[in-house]
Amino acid sequence: NDWVNPTHGVAGPSALDSTQPTVAITSAEPDPTTNLTFTVDIQFDEIVTNFDLSDITVGNGTSSNFVNSGDDMLFRADITPHLGGTVTVDIAAAVATDLTGNSNTAATQFTIEFTAPENALDFDNTGDEINIGDGAGNGFWLQAGTIEAWIKLPAGLDAGLYNAIVTFPSAYGIYVLNDQLVAFGGIAHGSGVTVADNTWHHVALVFDRGVTNGSQLYVDGVAEGAAFTMNFLNGGTFASANQGLQIGDNNETGQNFQGLIDEVAIWDNTKVTTISDDAENGIDPAATGLVSYYKFNQGVADGSNTGITTLYDETGTNNGTLAGFTLNSAGSNFATSAVPKLVSGSEYYVDGASGG
Repeated sequence: NDWVNPTHGVAGPSALDSTQPTVAITSAEPDPTTNLTFTVDIQFDEIVTNFDLSDITVGNGTSSNFVNSGDDMLFRADITPHLGGTVTVDIAAAVATDLTGNSNTAATQFTIEFTAPENALDFDNTGDEINIGDGAGNGFWLQAGTIEAWIKLPAGLDAGLYNAIVTFPSAYGIYVLNDQLVAFGGIAHGSGVTVADNTWHHVALVFDRGVTNGSQLYVDGVAEGAAFTMNFLNGGTFASANQGLQIGDNNETGQNFQGLIDEVAIWDNTKVTTISDDAENGIDPAATGLVSYYKFNQGVADGSNTGITTLYDETGTNNGTLAGFTLNSAGSNFATSAVPKLVSGSEYYVDGASGG
């Protein structure tokens, strides 16, 4: 018999896939953006497993609403920026694997510029407040320092009631009392200047505890009232060192603020020579001595902001917690701010009117 020549051979063993999945992050969002939330697409070049929301790292923002498109290759997530500036999105290496166990390579970082809204917070005098950590741990337990803020209050507030702007309980604080700016440090110290007049004002307290006439109030960059000696209650030996800073309240019934607050800054030095400059030109978040800086540029003015519970610190250190705000309509919510914006030199605008 003749042997039949074989027409098929036996194939050798196949090599297993050893190629790592790659991933790209893209978005249809215009750059820069003013949107408070935008969507990113996360595209792998092959099917992967074990990829979820926790694998998305966002700088200056948070991610939410994670969705798998259904093919285990394309995923989407919403990004919510925190502060104005650059927002970054990263996918690290080895957070997902393909069907043969190869881990992914890292994605090229996605970046976008976020232009934050120019907002303030509207306090309704019935419990709205910002609570910020404990003073000992966060740098607020100061023997000397500076507090700055922009405020706008209606005229004719209830006489005799303190409207707390920024306070560290039983130590230092600035208030409006009988329509005028005052400081409290053991006793009340007045500026003699009316600030409850439905107009934006820059207010500041420079204090140096125990130094004779070492403390001073400022309104719109100008020293007002006599210099005074700042003393803390009980000689400063109280438990308040472990209490927190508050904006819009002082943990005391009847000391809630009524009106708008914006651009709050806390310094660990006495900024006597730069108060006027801060009032006109604004504040550099990287400035030496700046403990915390709150610009309030979050949310939709007079809109639905009930999901916002955090007030972000521009220095990245001491975020605050919103309490008492309704955050769903005009009042007790984020509101459009009209604090002065530098135009040129020392000229700036207050509510549309030129000033200097």
